[in-house]
Amino acid sequence: MTSQPTKPFSVSGKTAIVTGAGSGINFEFAKILLSKNCNVVIADLSLRPEAQDLVSQYSSSSSPRAVFIKTDVTSWKDLSNAFRTTVQEFGDLDIVCPGAGVYEPTWSHFWHPPGSPESKDDPEGDGYKLLDINLVHPIRATQMAISYWMHGPGAKASPDNPKRVIHISSVAAQVPVFRAPMYGASKFGITGFVRCLANLEEVGIRVNAVAPGVVRTPLWTEDAEKIKYVNEAHDAWVTPYECAEAMLECMESEKHLGDLQQGARADVNDEQAISTHELIKQKGGKAIFVQTDVSKNDAVEYLVNRTVAEFGRVDVVVNNAGISIESGKPSRRIHDTPEEWWDTTMAINLKSIFLLSKHAITQMLKQDKNEAGDRGWIINIASIFGLVGGYALRKYILHRNWQLVNRKASYVASKGGAQNLTRSIALDYAKDGIHCNAICPGFAETALLADAVKIHDKEVIRSKHPLHGGKMDHWSTSTS
Repeated sequence: MTSQPTKPFSVSGKTAIVTGAGSGINFEFAKILLSKNCNVVIADLSLRPEAQDLVSQYSSSSSPRAVFIKTDVTSWKDLSNAFRTTVQEFGDLDIVCPGAGVYEPTWSHFWHPPGSPESKDDPEGDGYKLLDINLVHPIRATQMAISYWMHGPGAKASPDNPKRVIHISSVAAQVPVFRAPMYGASKFGITGFVRCLANLEEVGIRVNAVAPGVVRTPLWTEDAEKIKYVNEAHDAWVTPYECAEAMLECMESEKHLGDLQQGARADVNDEQAISTHELIKQKGGKAIFVQTDVSKNDAVEYLVNRTVAEFGRVDVVVNNAGISIESGKPSRRIHDTPEEWWDTTMAINLKSIFLLSKHAITQMLKQDKNEAGDRGWIINIASIFGLVGGYALRKYILHRNWQLVNRKASYVASKGGAQNLTRSIALDYAKDGIHCNAICPGFAETALLADAVKIHDKEVIRSKHPLHGGKMDHWSTSTS
């Protein structure tokens, strides 16, 4: 399979199905799409007045147009009708947002089981309505979209004819919410489902998701039971418009490719770190979570200052944030590598090390040395790819064959930079009692390499390794 650049995606002139767009996040998303010349089919049970006004505003015969199709998203027959009517009305379909969802309503609630007075779930039935809405419907809608784009009568999806599916997950997929376990399970399912479909990017279909926290929608603000769980002093509201903007960016921007899409996480809007800090506390440790864009100077400076305010000093810094956009894409040599891939990779993998080291060292120099004469330690996560050429393995989903390809120019350069920056810091600050080291692992079984590293294929990977197997680890240490 030869690589080919993916055509930039714009929603202008496209057609979208958005479920649950009668209100909330999906309503704002529909508004943004329409404002950018994208036809929108609103598939919902009913429309709030503002949604009805939106449909009326865009009801003319000229594009963009908005059409309402009454849809029970738990009915596969209704979903099929929404897809069929959309294609009949507009001639094609480019974007699917299966966004309809509910937050542990009393009528389908883990703590109000089927048969209880509040529940509408049938105790002799076959499922929970919440899961049908939040999990089964997005999976089925995505399946229908992919089937249409790959096997339908229209032009097939390809890098030159890209298509998009955008899901709505939640921070509840990462943080345990005792009062809403089925909601958390449904959103965890969405997150896992999206990660599993990352490989479709190479055939022109991007499946992505946003994972907001507490969003100021009627789902919360008009429910007295739910609103009492919101702590205004600690829980920062997110607006539906902000979520909708993020959804648009996920579809149009190249920076949301690669490992973030496949499940590896950089510290940009990192919900996973919340679970990590909770685990530390469960083990008896002390931890705080500071949401940080590690590529931004002000954010990193705040991170260090917040740490000092909480704990009094900074002794150890681990620069672990990293992405590998190229690992999630077909092979590209440097001449057809997008500039945005390079810039994003350098910002997360290398600039972040510079920024956090800069501000941490500033603090460490203010601190007294310990009894051993040390002020602090910095550990950077580099890679064996900073030492050797960037070769990687890829099992293409269309051909099911292993190929050895050189396609990691940005990643390799960033990790080489991390190693040399480590050496520079180590030499410059040894006299101050500040140590700087880097580790350079080979193929590690993490989400960042989940697509390449499979347990049953380890020997294949080992046989293709540039060091011909053996222990795939190298260490780069300071001279301090």
